[in-house]
This record gives sequence, structure tokens and C-alpha cells, in this order.
Amino acid sequence: MTLTKYTLTRKVAVIHAIKCNKARNFNEATQSSNKLSDLTKEIYDANDSDLLKINSSIDIWSIQSPIANEMEIERLMNRIINA
Repeated sequence: MTLTKYTLTRKVAVIHAIKCNKARNFNEATQSSNKLSDLTKEIYDANDSDLLKINSSIDIWSIQSPIANEMEIERLMNRIINA
């Protein structure tokens, strides 16, 4: 995947969707929503040289509970691309 602001924004949205689907309670969904907002702003404000670091932060977030694993992320991203 080429790292652009667009692809990272799409990736965080997909991870958020997966996390909300797996959330055990409203608090987990709200925390995911807050992280989505924070990361989206960070992506928007970033220089191209910052995107790799932001992608690493996104990957760390994805493996925190509720976990959005790589297969789920890729599958949903491909469904969006091919829709």
C-alpha cells in the first residue's frame, strides 16, 4: 500500500469500523471514535515525511483491544476499493 493521506484516512476509518463492530460496550466504541478523530486530524496536518510514523501509530492502535487484524483490514479495504 502506498502511504498517502487518502490511504491512511481510509485505513483508520476501516479499523474504526472493525473495532466498533467488535466493541463489547459503548465505551469501547467511543474510545475508538475518539482515536479515529485524533488520527484523522494528525493525518490531515501531517507532512509526507510524517506518514510512515503515523502508519506505525495506526498499526499499534489496530492491535489494541478490540483487535482489528490485518486480514480483516485488508478484506474491508478491498471491498471498499472494489465497490
